[in-house]
Amino acid sequence: MENLNKKNNYAFYGGLIYFIILITFLGIKVCAYFGLTNFYGADIIFKIVVQIGLMFVVPVCLYKIIFKKSFKQTFLNFGFKKVSFTTIWVSVVAGFFMFMLVNYFSSVWSALLELIGYKFSAGTGSFSVLDFVLNILFIGILPAICEETTHRGLVLSTTKHNGAIRAIVLTGFLFGLMHLNIVQFGYASLVGMLLCVVTLISRSIVPAMIMHFTNNFLSVFITFSQNSTWLKSNIVDFLLSAFSSQSFILTAVMRILIVTLCLYGIVWAISKLFKEGKKLDYLNFKKNLQNEIKKNGLENEIDINNDAVVLGLYREVNMLNLEKQLSEQKISFREILSGGLKNATELVLSEKMTAPKKANKKDYIFYYLALFFGSVGTILTLILGLI
Repeated sequence: MENLNKKNNYAFYGGLIYFIILITFLGIKVCAYFGLTNFYGADIIFKIVVQIGLMFVVPVCLYKIIFKKSFKQTFLNFGFKKVSFTTIWVSVVAGFFMFMLVNYFSSVWSALLELIGYKFSAGTGSFSVLDFVLNILFIGILPAICEETTHRGLVLSTTKHNGAIRAIVLTGFLFGLMHLNIVQFGYASLVGMLLCVVTLISRSIVPAMIMHFTNNFLSVFITFSQNSTWLKSNIVDFLLSAFSSQSFILTAVMRILIVTLCLYGIVWAISKLFKEGKKLDYLNFKKNLQNEIKKNGLENEIDINNDAVVLGLYREVNMLNLEKQLSEQKISFREILSGGLKNATELVLSEKMTAPKKANKKDYIFYYLALFFGSVGTILTLILGLI
């Protein structure tokens, strides 16, 4: 166990933890389907157990135990790092644009399901003030924290060392499959991949949590606005009607414009978050450098208050780190440049400009099993909707 870092078994044990979570969740869903959880308050208890217990406590505690980390180091490895105020408001804006895109992609996905004969279940529920508060808690807050801890925390942190692109795709599909619902799978997978990109470029899981919450909050708000009298909003009705028309051509043009605007907004937000992520990385470097200088009594040799000096050291350390990684991987700068966009993307998304380590397929066995069982569960929901 002491040599887990050297053996690069993060993907293996991370996959094992995730597989335990998925199989347990699948078992709970099966019990619910056969009516074994039909008792008063079961819905709330189910959500608490799944979100707080299964998606938060289990990954954090098992990771801590298996990798022998402190809780503090576990949360740091999962990306729980403080962010700037700029990152917070940019994440909220990005969450709004993501919500708009999710709505359009989900409508397209639903249309495709309808074409093959899928029957959607009619939604029912109460729309009181208390229900609104509970929905914000169980659909907005808890999933934003707990589901992100499992996916952008556990899965992404244990797979990103073998390549950012591989980690993004794997985490995105697992996020979509974890919903165990064919209706949500399509757009949830895309959202999962986008939140992975945001986490990697911002060097923190917090922006993904904010975007996740913003998306779910807006969904709850609009649902209650459409179905309740106390939260009825003319603004929401106006916005929804403004995006549709009796003219098919006009509606199509409007939707294309909106999707284009949202895509531009997402790209803008990602660029801003990337800059803020680099600032965060630099500030952490400066803090660590200051601690090392004091520890070794070098205050008179290095002026920590001179930003030009610190920035020069920061760039030099990053370049040396890159060169070290390249030498260990036996990859040259020419090979990176010849790899074009893929290799450039890997370097931009990686921490400390490190080249991805070669993946051992055996280390991903539990992630592959999770993909399989998640796919089986999701396909079963498709079949049930067709019969």
